[in-house]
Amino acid sequence: MSSQYYTAAEIAQAEGVTERTIYRQAKSEGWNKQTGKARKRPGRGGGWEYRVSLLPDMARARLTIGVGAEEVKAQSSAAWIEYERLSTARKKACEERLKVVDAVADLVRSGMKETHAVAYVAKQKDKSERSIRSWRKKVAHVDRADWLPALADNYKQTAQFDDVHC
Repeated sequence: MSSQYYTAAEIAQAEGVTERTIYRQAKSEGWNKQTGKARKRPGRGGGWEYRVSLLPDMARARLTIGVGAEEVKAQSSAAWIEYERLSTARKKACEERLKVVDAVADLVRSGMKETHAVAYVAKQKDKSERSIRSWRKKVAHVDRADWLPALADNYKQTAQFDDVHC
């Protein structure tokens, strides 16, 4: 799937919903009436194809990289399993990062430029702008519900020490 246009069936598969849900959304949001955003499907059977720019960010990402909703759910579950294995201190660090990333996202959503939002939150929360940008990059293509495990650092224990008895 590398096209700029997708059928309702392809969108539904990526989102994990029915085609009917996609058709209802297309109708309620007037996708078919937007010039250059929808087109009649050529060939037998007809129907409509919708431009990827009409879709929410997550749907766009899934279609672009060819990941279906079931695969995304599996990745999400794995991320949460790894998160649950973290120590209490590391979980707390993730929660703090989430508060920072949420604050920036809220400011950006309200109309502030990202650069200014990052600088403002960095000063308010006493964090480095570079760290905040790094955390935002980690959650850029992740469902909002999975931001917390996505913000975990990539620390892996590489050595295991045996108890020494003297």
